[in-house]
Amino acid sequence: MSKTKLSVAIVGAGMGGLAVAATLRRVGIDVQVYEQAARFARIGAGIQMMPNSMKVLRGIGVEDRLRATSFAPFSHLNRIADTGEVTRELPMPESLYNAPYLCMHRADLHDALASVVPSEIIHLNKKLVGLDQAGGRVTLRFEDGSTASADAVVGADGVLLLDADPELDFAMRYYNADGRPADWCGNGARCIATLVARRNSRRERPMRLGSPGGVVDAVMRDDGLVSVAFGLPDFDPHSLPFEAAAEAASYHIDLSSGTVEFGAVSIGNPHAVIRVASVADAPVDTVGPAMENHARFPRRVNVGFVEIVSPEHVRLRVFERGTGETLACGTGACAAVAIGRRHGPLAEEVRVDTRGGRLIVGWRGPGEPIWLTGPAETSFEGQVELQDYVMEESA
Repeated sequence: MSKTKLSVAIVGAGMGGLAVAATLRRVGIDVQVYEQAARFARIGAGIQMMPNSMKVLRGIGVEDRLRATSFAPFSHLNRIADTGEVTRELPMPESLYNAPYLCMHRADLHDALASVVPSEIIHLNKKLVGLDQAGGRVTLRFEDGSTASADAVVGADGVLLLDADPELDFAMRYYNADGRPADWCGNGARCIATLVARRNSRRERPMRLGSPGGVVDAVMRDDGLVSVAFGLPDFDPHSLPFEAAAEAASYHIDLSSGTVEFGAVSIGNPHAVIRVASVADAPVDTVGPAMENHARFPRRVNVGFVEIVSPEHVRLRVFERGTGETLACGTGACAAVAIGRRHGPLAEEVRVDTRGGRLIVGWRGPGEPIWLTGPAETSFEGQVELQDYVMEESA
């Protein structure tokens, strides 16, 4: 009796999606990749690949191509920004690690990964809008009305890394789909808090989580939901940063499509929130990227489109910097409620409906932390054999 080959659908043809596709194909798994963009573009900036990462890329079969489009520093230096004084030097000779330390453009890495994934299994212009699971199969529904099915689905908007922290329970680093680091990820914080709680039996007490965007508290609730507190919303435009003379209830920005009115707030990362009559008709694909990369946002911005149904209920879509529109954005939900409560009609607790599901945001007002509550479920688990890899040192 022959065994049916496992089929896997990968949502997103960024670096992570293509790397997973190339790896799964090497072990004989049937893979199809679905990407919402109409084409691949040279976006992003320079990135560094440590020797352990290069060993993975060697296994995928793209090391030689990457060597031709990158350079290999002989060491990694940490300096004091004000004086230039070297505080630490980590030699990076290839002979020491049996793999190179390479610096390259994000687009060159993406091109290399795309070269080992057949073009016929990469489906562009496929924006995922829903998933249905029945009978051991998953059906993917796309915005153009088409569907696809697979035994398993792999998808992510970015990568979360869990780090030790001597003063906190743990710390988190987050990388967007374009490979650039982000200050914070609200839904990611809930997911990683859930993972730690389940593996370490920490449900009985709150956890403290650190990140480049600040420290938050996470609480596992008896109903299975997880709540995280993001500190105080910061409405000072310089906190995003956003170029404005002073804080205001709303701002205006000129785009090629016209003038847009929005509110602005930092929830550990920058958000602009636009009120719309209907999120279904919101110009997410045009206004989103135009605002994200506007010169008045030097570090770019996440752009939310909010429809207020009632003081206790809103609908939300978010165009995230470095990723594009996502099915849900935790800090985006907090930003929409914070602006709608400070300068609008929203209540202390608000249901926020996103394309990926429902979140609950609570904010008592100025001087109080803002709370995000929602579910977190395990999609799948995997393992990487580390015995042949060099672990990166932490500065």
